[in-house]
Amino acid sequence: MFLDNLKYSITLEGENVSTQVPQGMQFQSANYSFDYENENYFIHLYPDNKMVVVISGKETSTILSNVELTKVDDSTVDIKL
Repeated sequence: MFLDNLKYSITLEGENVSTQVPQGMQFQSANYSFDYENENYFIHLYPDNKMVVVISGKETSTILSNVELTKVDDSTVDIKL
């Protein structure tokens, strides 16, 4: 499955989390979302095969990526694109 290629992971408490990307990169992404087994999946695809997946459940959110992630605070993650 494509999630196997996402070697970076951060789990945060709560389902309302945000991700930060360099200015202008959010406009260069393709975004998809769907629900599966009571979890919300948000997939962000960026140039050069970079991918970020946010999986939000009732109590936690997990951010997976094939690029480096850095926790900024309890609800925000910085994505190194």
